[in-house]
Amino acid sequence: MKKLGKQLIDYHFILIIVIVLLFPFLQSYVVQVFSPSFTVRNESELVEAVRHSRATITINDTIHLESYITIRTDVTIGGTGVITVANPHRHFVVERNGILRLTGDVTLTLSEDYTGYGGGIAVNGGMLVMRGAQIVGNNWVIAPEDRMDYGSGHGGGVRVSDGGTFHLYNGTISNNTAIYGGGVNLTDFGSRFIMRGGYIQHNHANFGGGFLGGGVNWTGYFTLVTPSNAFQMYGGIISENTARFIGGGVSLMGWPDASLHGGQISNNEATAHGGIYRRGGFYEQFVNIGIGVRIIDNYPANFDETPTHHLIYDWVVTPTIYRLLAVFAIAIVGCVCGFKRKKSIL
Repeated sequence: MKKLGKQLIDYHFILIIVIVLLFPFLQSYVVQVFSPSFTVRNESELVEAVRHSRATITINDTIHLESYITIRTDVTIGGTGVITVANPHRHFVVERNGILRLTGDVTLTLSEDYTGYGGGIAVNGGMLVMRGAQIVGNNWVIAPEDRMDYGSGHGGGVRVSDGGTFHLYNGTISNNTAIYGGGVNLTDFGSRFIMRGGYIQHNHANFGGGFLGGGVNWTGYFTLVTPSNAFQMYGGIISENTARFIGGGVSLMGWPDASLHGGQISNNEATAHGGIYRRGGFYEQFVNIGIGVRIIDNYPANFDETPTHHLIYDWVVTPTIYRLLAVFAIAIVGCVCGFKRKKSIL
């Protein structure tokens, strides 16, 4: 009996070792079984495919959308095809708990048959991950009669709102137009944009009275609670974007918390602050510009490209509450020290 028990224990150990060794292969098999693959050729097939969680969707043809497609599951879309959209809709709207992953060379653009407007992707509380693909040639300058239904013209390529997250590893966002954030626009309530690669180029925020953030715009006046590092840049290129007024490359308005540690912001253009514009009302938002990021050749060059001048400008020209408190504290210490010194002399 003891011998049988020992043998069973030995078999259990052997079984556990076999399972551990085969786990990667079993995991891959399970993922394949429960991750269906689709090759779609029209709008109705695409609408059906995105309903399947963990679906891998391949598009190699041109698909025209009459309306936006809502993403509520985790889906991957790739291929070499083109997705166009009719006025006045975006291609995809990623709702909360939804994840849209773009790969390959698939292109999202505005249909040539429409002279109006149609945008790229709206991330409403969900997540967008770009490891490829192109979001190009979209126009989200909304007509006045449609602004109540479709927004006021934020994010020609991608708009992130309601706590959504956008990860850009690779791919291109170019030649898109909006009133705010020609390439990417973030709105408050916990929204984040993490850029580790890819290109944001030739986007424009200079139509219909818009003037903020040709490449990237962050608007955060709606709440005092902002996410940690709302805009993070570790790689990639933001270049040759234009804004009618300020922030040709990047505009940070309100109270955003940003961290720039890599990549390049270059050759962007605006009436003022060609590279980065960053202001936050009475509060000084935290923008950590590390040594790894290159901010060069923007027109006009702003103080972010010359740290010494930027320091002088911030402290002398635009004092904020925090700086005034610091000056006030220094003044009090100085008065106390001066009073003690005077008393000791007497």
